[in-house]
Amino acid sequence: MLAAGLVVAACRPSESQGSPQAGQPAAQRAWPVRWAKARALAGGEDYVDLEALLNSPSRVPLGFKVAGRLAELHCEEGSFVSADPAQPIGKIETTDYELARQAADATLKRAQAAYGRAHGVGVSHAERELERGREVAAAGVIPERDLQGLETQLDDMEAQAGEAAAAVLQARALLAQAEQALADTVLVAPFAGLVVKRMAEPGQLLGQGMPACVIERTDGLDAVASLPGNLLVSLVRERAPLVTVHDAGNVKLDGSIEAAAWAGDVETGTFPVKVRVPNPDGRFRSGMRVTVRLWLCRGGAEAGETIWEIPLESVVSLVGKTWVFAAAADDRAAVRRIEVDVRELGRDGLARVAAAFPGPALVVAEGQYGLLDVDAVELPVREVAPP
Repeated sequence: MLAAGLVVAACRPSESQGSPQAGQPAAQRAWPVRWAKARALAGGEDYVDLEALLNSPSRVPLGFKVAGRLAELHCEEGSFVSADPAQPIGKIETTDYELARQAADATLKRAQAAYGRAHGVGVSHAERELERGREVAAAGVIPERDLQGLETQLDDMEAQAGEAAAAVLQARALLAQAEQALADTVLVAPFAGLVVKRMAEPGQLLGQGMPACVIERTDGLDAVASLPGNLLVSLVRERAPLVTVHDAGNVKLDGSIEAAAWAGDVETGTFPVKVRVPNPDGRFRSGMRVTVRLWLCRGGAEAGETIWEIPLESVVSLVGKTWVFAAAADDRAAVRRIEVDVRELGRDGLARVAAAFPGPALVVAEGQYGLLDVDAVELPVREVAPP
């Protein structure tokens, strides 16, 4: 892949434009060149700033789990609500549900009494009768068929006790349902948030699940930044993005990357990066403008290491090595061929390399073909256009 992306001597174009005059020694000619600046990418410190808007990660309609007439609703639009059960949003009239709970409780008590009679009286009496029957049957006082009748009687009593026990369980389930229905007449927010819409008023008859209001989560907001596709592989996901909230006095705070690159935009060539922005005191709102600084590690630069970003055409391959022609001094009057370590060939037309520049961080981006065959430490050049 590297060889396909590098410029080789065999591809050298004609040097008729601006070429040095014939008859001069090659090393003394002033070769025409165009410079390009090399951009330093400090390991762990490179970044890209992207604009985005804050949005709530969750917006939900809230409704009662049971139907009834609305008695109270404390959720004005623009107000904040708490997830504290001691501070409910609303209540439904409870009369019918309290009566249903009382009826279920009475049913349970009757079922428990019936079980007590069936088990404590019926079964116990049948067990005693069977025990006496076995004693007299052993003495030959009663026939075997009378003993079998006592055993059948015990089986019947145990079956009745089992039915009574099942009735107790059923009554307990009905009581639990009635108690839950009564509890569901109170509406509590699932999370602390902002009321964005009120949809009911006291006295209104609400069906089960009918929304009474809509709230959005505010303890943490999301900013979705569009990251250019060529930077996706360089994204440092472990480092907290720096978020500047412009509509809140340019407040700066650390966010966290929740998701990145689940799908790309074909038209723009960008990938969404979702950054969670903490908002414990609720001062930020959806729609506020932010700048998200995402940290990059282009070219595999480690912390403390500098990687240089240069035009792809500046990189040449010669005798199995990779080179660039760089300015030898600040006056830009000469170039020196230096070997570089290519870390990345980007689709953006840029190469990321590790290099030690002898002078300013300038490379030859045009005119390098004429310099390939000259065997000299430094070659004089003249600038065609400033970088």
